[in-house]
Amino acid sequence: MELKLVVVLLLTLCALDAALAASVEGKKRNVGEREKIKDIHSTVDALFRRVESSQVKQDTPFLPPAFWQKRRGMWESDVRFYFHGHEDLFLMRESFSIYDDNMFATAWITSCLLESYRYGNGPKPSDDRILAAVLVLSSSLEYFHFISVVFFTVSHL
Repeated sequence: MELKLVVVLLLTLCALDAALAASVEGKKRNVGEREKIKDIHSTVDALFRRVESSQVKQDTPFLPPAFWQKRRGMWESDVRFYFHGHEDLFLMRESFSIYDDNMFATAWITSCLLESYRYGNGPKPSDDRILAAVLVLSSSLEYFHFISVVFFTVSHL
C-alpha cells in the first residue's frame, strides 16, 4: 500500500476514534463499543508505526544506478511509471520505481501526523522525528531558493 494512502487512513481512523470516544462519553459503554475502540486504537497504532518506519533515518549518498540519495528526515516517496495493458506491464509498474526526495511528501506527512495527534486520538510523533523533518525541510527550502536564484540569474544574462 502506498505511504500516502496509509497516512490518509491513519488520519481518518484518528478522527473516527475521537468521534467514537466522544459519542460514548458519559454513556455506559457496552462490550461491543469497547471492542470497537480497542480495534481502532490497534489499527491506528499499526498504521502509525508503518508511517514512522518509512522516514529516512540516515543520509545515504547517490551511487548510480543502485542507490538514490536519501536525506535524514525525509519520508520516502516513489515515482512510478504507470504501464497499461497485460499483467506483465502491471508487474513492471509494481517492481520499478524511482525514489523522489521532495519536500511535499515530507511536509504533508508531518502535518498529518501532527494533526492526527492534536485533533484526533493519534499517537504523539517523537520529537526526534519531527525535528528531523523540520530540519530537512528548512535545508531543502534554502537549497531550492539557491537553485532558483541561480537559474533566474543565468536566464537573464
